[in-house]
This record gives sequence, C-alpha cells and structure tokens, in this order.
Amino acid sequence: MLAVVCVPEVSSWIICDGDIDPEWIESLNSVLDDNRLLTMPSGERIQFGPNVNFVFETHDLSCASPATISRMGMIFLSDEDTDVSALVKSWLKGQPDECRSNLENWMGDYFHRGLDWVLKQNDLVVETSLVGTVLNGLSHLSGVTERGQFVVSLIRGLGGNLNLKSRQDFAKEVLVWARESPPDPRKPLDTYYDPESGRLCVYTLERPDGLSLEELTHTHTLPVIQTPDMQRGLHCFSHWLSSQHRQPFILVGPEGCGKGMLLRYAFSRLRSTQVAVVHCSAQTSSRHVLQKLSQTCLLLSSNTGRAYRPKHCENLVLYLKDINLPRPDKWGTSNLIAFLQQVLTYHGFYDENLDWVGLENVQVVASMSTGGAVGRHTLTSRFTSIVRICTIDYPDREQLQTIYSAYLQPVLQRSLGSQAAWASTGKTHQLAGSLVQVYEQVKAKFTVDDHSHYLFTPCVLTQWVLSLLRYDMSAGNCNITDSVLEVVAYEAKRLFRDRLVSSKDIHSFDNILSSVIRGDWGSDALDNMTDGFYVTWGASEGGGVMAPGQSLPPHGKSLGRLDFADLRQVIHKGAVLYGRDNRELDLLLFWEVCHFVSRVDRVLSRPGGSLLLAGRSGVGRRTATCLVSHMHGYTLYTPKISRGYSLKHFNNDLKNVMQLAGLEGQQVVLLLEDYQFVHPAFLEMVNSLLSSGEVPGLYSPEELEPLLSSLKDPASQDGFTGPLFNYFAYRIQQNLHIVLIMDCTNSNFTISCESNPALYRRCSVQWMDGWSESSMKKIPEMLLAKVEGEGEKSGGEKGHKRKGSASGQGDLCRSFLMIHESCREYGATPSQYMAFLHVYTSIYSSKQSQLTLRQQHLQAGVFKLNEAKALVDELKRRAAEQSTLLRTKQQEADSALQEITTSMQNASDQKTEMEKIKGKIAQEVSKCEERKGKIDDELREVQPLVDEAKRAVGNIKPESLSEIRSLRMPPDVIRDILEGVLRLMGIFDTSWVSMK
Repeated sequence: MLAVVCVPEVSSWIICDGDIDPEWIESLNSVLDDNRLLTMPSGERIQFGPNVNFVFETHDLSCASPATISRMGMIFLSDEDTDVSALVKSWLKGQPDECRSNLENWMGDYFHRGLDWVLKQNDLVVETSLVGTVLNGLSHLSGVTERGQFVVSLIRGLGGNLNLKSRQDFAKEVLVWARESPPDPRKPLDTYYDPESGRLCVYTLERPDGLSLEELTHTHTLPVIQTPDMQRGLHCFSHWLSSQHRQPFILVGPEGCGKGMLLRYAFSRLRSTQVAVVHCSAQTSSRHVLQKLSQTCLLLSSNTGRAYRPKHCENLVLYLKDINLPRPDKWGTSNLIAFLQQVLTYHGFYDENLDWVGLENVQVVASMSTGGAVGRHTLTSRFTSIVRICTIDYPDREQLQTIYSAYLQPVLQRSLGSQAAWASTGKTHQLAGSLVQVYEQVKAKFTVDDHSHYLFTPCVLTQWVLSLLRYDMSAGNCNITDSVLEVVAYEAKRLFRDRLVSSKDIHSFDNILSSVIRGDWGSDALDNMTDGFYVTWGASEGGGVMAPGQSLPPHGKSLGRLDFADLRQVIHKGAVLYGRDNRELDLLLFWEVCHFVSRVDRVLSRPGGSLLLAGRSGVGRRTATCLVSHMHGYTLYTPKISRGYSLKHFNNDLKNVMQLAGLEGQQVVLLLEDYQFVHPAFLEMVNSLLSSGEVPGLYSPEELEPLLSSLKDPASQDGFTGPLFNYFAYRIQQNLHIVLIMDCTNSNFTISCESNPALYRRCSVQWMDGWSESSMKKIPEMLLAKVEGEGEKSGGEKGHKRKGSASGQGDLCRSFLMIHESCREYGATPSQYMAFLHVYTSIYSSKQSQLTLRQQHLQAGVFKLNEAKALVDELKRRAAEQSTLLRTKQQEADSALQEITTSMQNASDQKTEMEKIKGKIAQEVSKCEERKGKIDDELREVQPLVDEAKRAVGNIKPESLSEIRSLRMPPDVIRDILEGVLRLMGIFDTSWVSMK
C-alpha cells in the first residue's frame, strides 16, 4: 500500500481474492469512502489518492456488512452469464490438430446434451459450479480420437461427480445417444474403451495368481485386488496423475470404500514421484501444509523468484486425506481451503515475510468421505470449481467375496498349520461368502441412524480376515471345520458385537451370525463358545511381558483359548503382581470383568491397537486397561490434570509419549478420560495422532532435527525410505496405544466422536455400559462373602446359621438390584451401585464389628459372672464347712469358758493360798540365803582341795589310764572314787564297764 501511495501518477489496483471477513474488511470502510484514509494498528495513517482502486473477488457476501457493500460497486457473475460454448471453444484451441475436428463434432453432439442432463438431474455428490462441472467433463476428453473413447471419457468426466444411481442412468443415456451397445447392459459403468481392438469392452475380475503371507504383513500396504470397481475408479483419476494431463483432484467416496488404498496403488505406479501425506483434522491449517512442504521440498532461488521444489525426486504429490475435516472459523472460512485455492490459482503463496514463494512440480491430491456427519464441512464452490472430482462407491457383494477369498487363502494356510489342505479355493470362497453375508446383514440391520458408531465398512472385513492370523486353528478341536468357524465367529463377535449398545441388538446379531453359519456350513460351532475366551495368555507363546524396545508381531500376539476359571486365575495373579508394583486393586472377578479384560487384551496386543471404551463410570474400563498394560509390560501414561493444566502441558505430555513410542520403541498406552479433555483442542490433537501418528505443528523444525537423528540407524535396518519424520510417525502408529474412556451418557459424546472420525475409524469401539442382571446380583454376594470371609473359618453352629440364611441373603442381593434399577431413570451408574454396596458393606462391617465387640464384652461379663458364681458356690461350701467347724469350736469355746470361769473362781481361792505360800516361800528363801552363805563359806574352805585335785587329775598320764582300763577289775580305791564321781554326775550305773 505504501508503494502505490508513493507513486500518485500511476493507477494501481489492489485485488483481494478470497472470502470476505468482517474483521478485516470493515477496517477498510474509511478507505472506501470519501476519506480514503487507512489507520494502521500502530496509529500510522495512510492517505490514498484517486489512483488507488480496490477489487474484491469472492463468491459469498453473507458476512459483509451493508456499510461495506454500500461503499462499492458490484458486478455479479452468475451461472446464467457463463457462456459454456466459449469455454469449450477455448479448450478446443488447445487440442492437437489431428483430433480437434472430431472433438468439435462430438462436443456438439454429446457434450452439451450430456451437460444439460447432468444440470437438470442436479444429483451432485460435491457441490460445485457450472464451470467446475464443465472442466471436470473436459478433463477426460483431451487427445481423444475415437468416438467410443469419447463416450467413455464423457461418462467418466461429466458423470464423475454424480451419485451412483444417476451415474448409471447417465451412462445409459450417453450410450443410447451415441448408439453404442455396452458389452454388459446391466453394468454400463464397467464399460471401457480398448484402443487395441478399437471397441468397447467390460471390466473383468483379474484374479491374483496367489497372494503370499508377506504381502499381508502390513495393513497399510495390502495388495489391491483388481475388481471391476477398482479398475474403473483407477481409470477415472489416473488420467489426472499422468505427466501430460496433471491436474489437482479430489477422490470422493463413503467411509472405508478403499480411497486410500486405491490412491496408494496409483501413486506407486508413478515414476520419480514422492508422496507427502497430510492427515487433516479439525485444526489443520495452512501452517501444517507449509511444514510438510518444508520437510519434503527445497526452497530454491532463481531469476523468477523463490520456489519450492521436491527434494529427492522430480515430482511431489501433496496428498490431503479427509480434506473436509478442517474446521472453518466463525465466518465460515477454512484457512486450509483458502490457502489451497491460492496455491492452485496462482501457483504459489506469500510467506511470513509477505514474499512470494512459488510451487514447482507439486500436485495437490485430496480425498474426502461423503455424508453430512458432524465434523465434516462443505467445501466452497470456488475451490471445487478449480479441482477435478471423482467419486467411487463400495464394491458389490460378488467383488467383496472375491477380494476376501484371495486374502483368506494365505491367512488360513498359515493359521491351520498341518491342516492347511483345508484352505482350498472352494472352502476359502465359501468362507468369504459367509463373512460378506454377515457383514451385509449387520450393515443393513445396524445403521448410523441408530447410533453414530454403527459404521460398518469393508475395512471391518479386512480386519476380520487378517485377525485370523493370531489364532492357531489346528489345536484343540478334532473337527477342523468347527475349529475354523469357532475362531471366525469369535472374531466376528469382537468386531461387531462388542460395539452394539442394547441387549436387543446383541441378540439380533447373534441370530444373524448363527443363521449364516448354520445355513452355509450346517455347524453348531457357536454352541461351544459360551465359556471360552481367546487371550494372549492362553497362547503357547507370546503372552508374556514385553521387553523394553521390543516390537509386536505385525498382526499382534497370538491368541489361545482359556475357559472362565483359568482366565480368572490368570487375572487374579496379574492383579496380585499389579498390587505389588503399583497399588492394590479392589477387584471382583465375575464374568463381565474377565470378558472386559479379554477384549482389552485382544486390542492392546496388536501393533497400534487403540480403544474407545464407551460406557458409564464404574464398569471397570480403567482397571482393565491398567491391568492388561501391566501384564504385558507396557508403559502406561495418563496426564495429571491440575487447576492450571493448559494446552501447553498437554503438548508436553504428547511429546513424552510420542518420543517413548517413536524414538525408544517402547509399547506405550496413553490413557485419556472424559475429565482430562479440559480443552476442545485436546480431542482434536488425539484425532490427528490416531490418524497419522503425528500432531501437526506440535514440533518446530528446530526441535525435530536433533530428535530424528537417532532414527537413522533403525530406519536403515528396517529398509525404510523417505523422510525420517515419516518413519518417526510410523513407529508411533505401531507402538502407541491410545485408550479413550468416555461416558456414553454425556450429551457431547456423539458430537465429539463424529467431529473426530479417527475415534471410530482407528479405535476399536467397545461398548461397556453395564453388567448383566446375574452379575449385578453376584456382586453383593461376593462383597458380603469377602466381609464375612473370616467368619467361614469358624465352624459348627455358626456355619449352620449361615447356611440357613442363604435364602435370606439371596433376597437381600435382589433388593440391592431392585433399588439400583429404581434409580436408573435418575442416571444411576455402576460406580454408584458399587458405592451403594460399599457403603452398605462398610455399615454392615462397622455394625458387625460393634456387635462383635459388644458380644465380646457381654461374653466376658458372663464369663466373669460365671466365675463369680462358681466362686460364690465354693465359698458357700467352704462357709458351710466352716460353720460346722465353728459350731464345734463354739462348743469347745463354751466349755473352755466354763472351765475358765471355774478356773477363775478356783484361781481366786488359789490366790489366797498363793499369797500364803508366797509368804512361806519368802521365809524359805531367807533360810536358803542364809544356808547359801554357810555353803559358800564351806566352799571357800574346800576350794583349795578341789583345785589341787584338778591338778592331780591333770597330771595323770594316758598310759596310766589305759593300764587301769585294761584291768579286769579295778582296785577298791579306784572303784570307790569312780563310783562317787559317777553318782555326782547323776549316773547310777556303777559297774566297771560304765566306769571305763
């Protein structure tokens, strides 16, 4: 703008080509009026002169205000003003001289007539303009030299954007106009022109000579079976991929009809061409396309300016998958579509510095699914007018049977092992017919009108066939046919039955499956499946813990059969180990829990297996996921949501899991629940991650370069060619398992899933909204048994009492269920049922412990009372004995008292006598004292004699004593002395022996 203002003498035109956005065009109101003044956000003002003119080129003014429109003149170019003849003449001038004359005649005879028929029918798949329809028709007619070739090309061109029924009618009409007889009048669309024979031919099935198992190893590179529909679709758009007629185009078709496979096959036939895939999502914008271009192209400078050119090849195909997913802004403008429109119209774009950058040898190809589902947005007619459009549809039943019989043969030969002879062409064709019949009946019975996730496409058939590689059908059953049918039926239940909502739908599916198997095979194999689960822990190999960095087998770990009791034991052991390493699981192992675990195990044990677990809280989805992840040795990651958790935190969490899976090669489970999607962009980013293994714009180029350098060696070992970022995304798709736990009763559930189609397309939808009635009754029994578990150890009388109360406990369990059922209309969930039971068991346990404690107190009191009673009885007995003894003693005491009384009376008399005696004794004492004095006097006189005698005795020699003892009889003197001594000693035996 400054440039045009500085040169007032030069008239300048500023062309604004694109949608009118009030946020920027209303800022030009002051420029468009008489003031011609533009005020910049910085405050700077630019004054325009009369030499500056504005032109706004757009197709819609619904968002422009009258104040803006009234300031400008308007030129309205409608379809009525379009001169188709002039457009055709302009096109004819560019055709070779040798075919121009014929083309001019045929155009007058058939093209204008065909165009009128298409416009009158007005049954377009993608909305476009008149010019877009004309260009679509002309795109197939370049260089046509034969009338038959012109007729077929006209049908493909003008009929390429019609619905199937109108396309068939259009083909019949054109063939009638041209008086051409189609080889097969029932299938006019299968007609093609054979240049060698110069006549019309019909597409026929090109049966493959024999597929090998290696061709089915990777699901994203499956071989294309050349059915008539595939050949027709390929010929419809391959013309636009050729170097002479390269044009941008959109391949349109219903979900899962094979658009991606067909394009991949067509791209693989191009020489020196690289494909850059952009998996579109709600938040995809031009920034993500530019990032992809910077990864695959070089920015070169030349005399014409700067331009992007392919890095490793001559041509680049920029393939935008699901181009109708990017969400428009509030004014209805899609940033991505506006950018592509600029690129296709002007062959370049303005970069961040507003410098023009061209695109050379880059072709834009897109695909999109039809239908007006939430999350898919209508493309603007301006964009669809400048691209070519080709529509394809689902293959018919016969072609589906052919495709999957070709896939089934190598699969069954591998799974049957020594019984591979069973997998003959006839058997596989018959089995493929049964599979297709079940698929078509299920698709007709359960539609997206009932539930949005009832989306069954041929992709389900592909999964059904390839999943059979996980089973060993040669083991266990002696009847090989029953063994195959049992595995086929089990896999069908997992693919179809597990996503059905109501018991009525489940019953209908069971009837479909059993009727087809019984009708086609006359087998009752389904009767043996009531108690069987196919899980990785039942296989002979591959069910253990994964080592860090170990990759899963291409189609997943092997599955083997376990009955309910064995699976319950395996899960119990796993829960014990989980409790040791993480936290203790309060897990009740009834049938539904084991069934949920088996379903989660089946999906998580295959490469990139992801889950959408739809249900209500408390049903056991998180527990099953955590348990299975731990039992396989996976890394479980779930965001830790806090008050300030933002988009930046979620980006960091995604980077962590992507690096664990993509760089380190670990098997990672990203567990996400409803409450963790605090920002709408979270789910959109997960949708991108599921679709492509990447989140556009998550990594900056500066971050990617050091990260991807570590993948060079693994990429070369795997034989991967192409950008390292593609290998990084491939490893993420193989090693990252995303588990979404969502509440199906949430009002946003359906909208969220439809807005992010990868949730249905890339995840295995598992409907887990509750438990069966029998399990609901079993749960309180298990909880009560757990509470009373200790009581079972006590025997005898208590055991009889519990047996007697079994019927009462059954009534109690039924009462629990009745109470819960009565609250269903108020939104009662399994978690609330479990909370109800836990509260009851808690109260029951508390009351039981209180009563037990009280009983113990009472029993202790009774015991003490019994002890006291026994003691009282003993004391009574002893008291009785003491009473008898007391009476005896009392009598004795009375007698003694009487005697004492008598004695006291006698003592009084004796006292008088004693006093008399005492007086006499005193006299006697006086006399004794007097006598003693006399004796002492006498002793004093005798004492010297005694002492002398002592000395004399001491001088007697022992020999003399011995001599005396030896005498037979002593002398008289000695005898008299010794006799006196003896008598003094009080011894009256005076014999000689005594004396000795």
